[in-house]
Amino acid sequence: MTSRYAFRGPDGGHVAKKLLEVLGGGRIVHGHSVIADQLGILPEEVDAPHSYADGRVLGVDGGLFVGGPCLVVSLPWAAEDPEAES
Repeated sequence: MTSRYAFRGPDGGHVAKKLLEVLGGGRIVHGHSVIADQLGILPEEVDAPHSYADGRVLGVDGGLFVGGPCLVVSLPWAAEDPEAES
């Protein structure tokens, strides 16, 4: 369907949009890509899911196995701080 990290970078939103057009839905929710790695922060600093690719993708892997939080995410999800949508 896509390659790993296909939703990152300047074309990420476009790639996510195309996948959603084919499969349906409004947002892609995934794990297996630790948020801390994506943001270049320590796992202990993760405190919420990571919305990216023009808000079309939501990473929910807090990195529990490396000391990050266990994120339990109620869907549909909306950032408490609209500025957090990036």
